[in-house]
Amino acid sequence: MPGLAAGTLAPADTVNVRLRAPLNLDPATAEHGTVRVRTSRGDSETVRVTETGTGALDFTGRIPALPEPGRPGDGTLQLMPGDTVTFSYGLGAFTATATLKVTPAP
Repeated sequence: MPGLAAGTLAPADTVNVRLRAPLNLDPATAEHGTVRVRTSRGDSETVRVTETGTGALDFTGRIPALPEPGRPGDGTLQLMPGDTVTFSYGLGAFTATATLKVTPAP
């Protein structure tokens, strides 16, 4: 089953996304997947994740984040302290999700 790990983040972080999933269809090629990201304030973005090496189960990607109101689909995740962020991958019964809270910047 695919897996997403969650932690905490501050509003102006770059959000690093790590997905573990059996997407290795060609062992000679670093493949890609998509993780959906939604915030409790209405922002919705997709993050392209890339296989960490040929034949790997881990995929990584990143998306910039700014402390602003949400603008869905602009390629930047808008976050404010207290927001809840949900990451998801897959479809239907095969969907994996991870949720985290945005903390104030130190």
